[in-house]
Amino acid sequence: MKGVKIGKKQSPLDFTDATLEFKHAEFVPAIFYQNALENTSTSDVHIRIARSDNCQGRKKPRISLVNTGHSVQIDFPVGAEVGGHVLFEEVKYHLKQIHFHSPAEHRVHGTTHRMEAHFVHVNEDGGLLVMGMFINVAEEFKQTPVNFLDFLLHEAAQVQVKRENDYVPPEQIDLEQAAQLIMDASPYFCYEGSLTTPPFTEGVHWIVGHAPVFMRRELILALESGLPKGNARPVQSAKDIGRPSLSIESRSLRSPSRAPPSPLPTDNAESSKFLAPPEMRRVTSKTGSEAQVDAAAVADEVKLRVSSS
Repeated sequence: MKGVKIGKKQSPLDFTDATLEFKHAEFVPAIFYQNALENTSTSDVHIRIARSDNCQGRKKPRISLVNTGHSVQIDFPVGAEVGGHVLFEEVKYHLKQIHFHSPAEHRVHGTTHRMEAHFVHVNEDGGLLVMGMFINVAEEFKQTPVNFLDFLLHEAAQVQVKRENDYVPPEQIDLEQAAQLIMDASPYFCYEGSLTTPPFTEGVHWIVGHAPVFMRRELILALESGLPKGNARPVQSAKDIGRPSLSIESRSLRSPSRAPPSPLPTDNAESSKFLAPPEMRRVTSKTGSEAQVDAAAVADEVKLRVSSS
């Protein structure tokens, strides 16, 4: 591709062993997301939800939903009513946008999930950190669906074509639920890779949760209707990607609540394509190391708070 130079540390990857895996006792992302204030309405913050340009006097930057041609994307400008940041290696990375890939780009032991959400963050020097969230269809796995993106069920229809955009009322987005889901997804695969769309820039910090979340089928279909067919980049070589050395400052001593166990397989042929093999299925009981982390959290009175940036 003209103007694009592909390096040796590219994303996505197939996580075939434990080289890049960090268990809960080793690493938990420090996430500080905030929802809109309970007493805030769209009229209070002057968020535009129609596609006209006659709304004046906005008090907060608006949150936009846009079709980029590569994906459906939610943009969070600095100062928006909803947003936040992640602390990684003592550096603050502000949430910039969330976008989606179907099928999922990263794999675990060759297994592909139905979708993958990328929470893209940027620091003041332009450095990037992306948190990956695997997504499966709740009905196929007999799971209760999460709802932090349910507003997209109707909004996604407004951005079916490249460059179409719409604006989202901030109270519809539950980023605090998203943060908890990410913290419940341990273990994590952490590595330094690249963007998965042109120009495939390297030096991107990746944190990919092992455990998937489950969303309603109709929501996933609504999102996929605005995506290019197969908008997942093929997996890249991990030969030159080593295990990062994460400092103790990056770890949280908070033990997140445990997610429900991965479901048993169904007879549905479609769901079997996205089902994790037995060795991938989540273990819900706490290990001894996790119990030590819990004890340390109590002793030191350290709490990871989902708060404003």
